Amino acid sequence: MSGNALPSPLWVFVWSLQSVMDKHTYCYHSEELNREKAQNALLKLLVGVDGVSMLAVGRDGEILGLEAHQMLRKKFDADFFSTELQELFSNREMLNLPFSRVEAAISVPAVTLVPNRLFSADNLNTYFKLLQDPVANMVFGYEAMENHGCHLVWGADPSFQSFINRFQPKHLASFLIRKYKNRLNDAGKSVFLNVKGNQAQITFFDKSDLLFYNTFEVIKPNDLLYFVLLTYDQFRADPESLPLQVSGSIMEDAEYYKALYRYIGNIRFIEPDQQLNLPQNQDKLPNHFWFDLFAM
Repeated sequence: MSGNALPSPLWVFVWSLQSVMDKHTYCYHSEELNREKAQNALLKLLVGVDGVSMLAVGRDGEILGLEAHQMLRKKFDADFFSTELQELFSNREMLNLPFSRVEAAISVPAVTLVPNRLFSADNLNTYFKLLQDPVANMVFGYEAMENHGCHLVWGADPSFQSFINRFQPKHLASFLIRKYKNRLNDAGKSVFLNVKGNQAQITFFDKSDLLFYNTFEVIKPNDLLYFVLLTYDQFRADPESLPLQVSGSIMEDAEYYKALYRYIGNIRFIEPDQQLNLPQNQDKLPNHFWFDLFAM
């Protein structure tokens, strides 16, 4: 993404991943963000159990707005989430502008890869009976994963229903997997970690073959380390030599990163392909934080 420096932005920055607060907010708006500009702009909207992120992109590729609203709780609370989501959709300016196009993604932990020969769109709930209890009230969706011989099937809490009905989102994993394609080791294995709140999304490839995707709940740094090393072990990969490509809400000075660093020989933060042309004199989150939103 290219463009000139942004003029006199409105900037709100309140963020601490070490905080015990329930909410963490990042908000950048260019002064050019208005109803007229939105009519020729794209809105990317990512809603997950950890909160909401959004990106407004102008016709010439300039960033008009960039926001993240994380609701960090140890356990997903449907009532809390539903109330917070409704409040965001009512009060956030970017969600009430007439964008010419909206691309939406959902990030929920109940997701699985199903080989094409075993896939049936009429029986989506059957893929979660051993993993989720109960599944009767879940809202299901799926996407065909081209070139991988499988479908990605997901299930969401009913509190996501209005968002799903309005925006018809795809699961974030489908965007990540496609974006990882440009970063694969053509001669061997590749492993990726995207962190969203207390959800760790791990993907493993052998050359261009997708072998594994799963989401794990992590409460403590050792939880994250365990699931990452378990993935290395499952596919007989050496954590000392195979790089771990990392994105999302994990910072280099965080205990989660330090736990990984003790056992993983090479940790690489991966950033969006587009340039984040934000004002240089303003606080901002590291570029790898936005990788999943820009992958859409």
